[in-house]
Amino acid sequence: MRIALVAVASVVLLAGCATGQPASIAEASYPGYPPGVPIAEQQRPGVRWLDEPVFALTLLESPDCPAVPTAMSVVGDSLAIELSASGTGPCRESATPITYELTAPADAARPLTVVGTRTHGDQELGVLE
Repeated sequence: MRIALVAVASVVLLAGCATGQPASIAEASYPGYPPGVPIAEQQRPGVRWLDEPVFALTLLESPDCPAVPTAMSVVGDSLAIELSASGTGPCRESATPITYELTAPADAARPLTVVGTRTHGDQELGVLE
């Protein structure tokens, strides 16, 4: 009986960890901008090559519920990146930079216009040349 209670308690605790957060397709993410971004280019979203085909996608988001890249597809000469909301509570209105490192698909033409897609609309994030 004791083993059964421990097993049930473990399942309940593990289920509580499943928050329904979107799964990111990024290879890495970190607060701030990638190294070498000039001050003039900060305080706005953007994209830049790190070591082609890896690029950095920087967004300005609430630190409580940043958008997360969850899908990527080539559409003509654009790269559409689906951005899904994360977080479960209220979001602060402050916007802080968060950078995601992604790999561009091999079949993507250059230059490549990167577009962030969200449920409330699309936003051009920059061009990878």
